[in-house]
Amino acid sequence: MSSEGHRRLALRVAEVVGVPTERRWDEPWPDREPVSWPQARREDLAWVRESLVPWVGRRLTGRSSGDAVTAKRPTLEPCRRSDRAE
Repeated sequence: MSSEGHRRLALRVAEVVGVPTERRWDEPWPDREPVSWPQARREDLAWVRESLVPWVGRRLTGRSSGDAVTAKRPTLEPCRRSDRAE
């Protein structure tokens, strides 16, 4: 998701759980600045290089984007109330 998509998702979650907000998640999307054809193609090529090529490479080799990621808490521990939550 884009940063605008994340913002709207957070606003929707706040609405569902009853947290008041100043803005609504379903307001019209802001207008995008017009982009020239060459600039749009450069952006497309950057996306292909940064996102599509690595994804295809992982699929061809049977790897996952999370293969090298380790657990933040590898051993199961009981939940404790945080003093900061007060």
